[in-house]
Amino acid sequence: MAHLRICTAEYFTDTWRKYDADGNGYIEDKELKSFLTDLAKDESTTDIEKFTKTFMQKYDKNKDGKIDMRELAEVLKPEENFLFLIRTGGGPSSVEFKKIWSKYDADASGYIEACELKNFLRDAYASCGKSLSAEKLDEYTAAALKLYDRDDNHKLDFNEMIKLLPLATNYLKDLQFDDLKEADFKNIFAHYDKNNDNSIEACELDKLLCDLLRKDGKQANPKAIGDLKQQVMQHCDKNKDGKIQYGELKLVFKFLGK
Repeated sequence: MAHLRICTAEYFTDTWRKYDADGNGYIEDKELKSFLTDLAKDESTTDIEKFTKTFMQKYDKNKDGKIDMRELAEVLKPEENFLFLIRTGGGPSSVEFKKIWSKYDADASGYIEACELKNFLRDAYASCGKSLSAEKLDEYTAAALKLYDRDDNHKLDFNEMIKLLPLATNYLKDLQFDDLKEADFKNIFAHYDKNNDNSIEACELDKLLCDLLRKDGKQANPKAIGDLKQQVMQHCDKNKDGKIQYGELKLVFKFLGK
């Protein structure tokens, strides 16, 4: 494997943005050779070509000819604490994410601004038992903005924040809504009825609606979820108990055109 230079947070973010020009979270196969050449130190072209081939075989799991930031970081090994900004798996549920957003969007502006992002990162690292110096916290805040603030307005919107803190897997992602069977509805109901009280309550409905919006490729920010929730409850909560029962769940999907 090619010998790669040590990647600081600044170097990694600057290089990533150079090659992920469209901000889609991937470096295309044809760009990968140049990308790795920039990172490699004292290696010949032949070595880079070998590395590129080996890398794609190992990490391009779906053979689509592109690599995402997290896959690349597993190989390039930026400084250990920086990996928190590009980690995989174990993300919050949509409900938990909404709480995190509300906590750190302190002024309810609809954005996580630089100072709010710094507070989030400080608390997030502390929750992992890590303490960052003021200098390092400033560095990582700037790095997070470089990685995820693609419109360069020095703050993160809801969808940009989701890229920093990816949500847990969407349960509805692989379901085909045009062919839902009774068993599918039962499984959906059981999944979102977290406390097993035979109803989908307010916070559980938030998660369901968030997952529906995400599956449709729509923004799942608090306002969008709240607006959709109001419509759903108005049309589908037939007994007006503020919850969605099993029979009402089918009405939800019918109302949303699923």
